[in-house]
Amino acid sequence: NIKERLGVIVSPSATIFVGGHSAGGYSAIEAMQENGGDLSFKPAGYMGCDPLGRGAGVPALKIECPTFAMGFTIQTCGVTLDQAGLAAYNITSNSNRVMMQIINLRNFGNQITHCIFASDGCPACPSHDAGAWVRDVIGKFSTLFVDSVVKGKDATKNQYEAATGDKAKLVNVFFGAEPATV
Repeated sequence: NIKERLGVIVSPSATIFVGGHSAGGYSAIEAMQENGGDLSFKPAGYMGCDPLGRGAGVPALKIECPTFAMGFTIQTCGVTLDQAGLAAYNITSNSNRVMMQIINLRNFGNQITHCIFASDGCPACPSHDAGAWVRDVIGKFSTLFVDSVVKGKDATKNQYEAATGDKAKLVNVFFGAEPATV
């Protein structure tokens, strides 16, 4: 029960999004599962930065709320594409979904990796200047996505593509009923 967990800080009509990066993003998907899930409410939306699970992982689950997924075109940090961001987008049954797929070219020593979503990266793959733009674009996508859910503003694929700015050649945008591919 969300009220038991967060107390009086949550109003009964609160709009709550769930999500996270890597294992945290996967845990949020797993918690949303209707039978056996840990949530006692249906989230307004899901936002996942390259969510990664163990075993069957993300493809074995489903997401039934609006979704903003982020992922890559090349495997990094041992995170396979079909088990992370790409999978989270493709298992979403809701038509209000968008995927920001980063085209992470092989550029050793300065490659954009799975941990770019963390402010300082991780010990294995520190955040490089080459990927500093990613967080800015995620912020723009997040604003469009949250507004589409909370305010009922219909975002379009063109708006998401425009949010990539001068990095359009480094981001694939998948939207709505369109399946995401590599």
